[in-house]
Amino acid sequence: MSTPAAQLQDEDDAARLRDEGRSWSLVAQTLGVTEDTARLLAAASDRRVADLHQRQHALFDL
Repeated sequence: MSTPAAQLQDEDDAARLRDEGRSWSLVAQTLGVTEDTARLLAAASDRRVADLHQRQHALFDL
């Protein structure tokens, strides 16, 4: 199952805004979601990045 491009963008935007030091309330307001959803979006982006790094390391370990 693939994730719609718009959701991936929201996830990445949430993580980027968080990394820029924005408050969760501002991240949520910017994305038009609740603060809890903003946190979940950022966590999903973090998980995707971690999974990508893990796959890359596995390729280089071959």
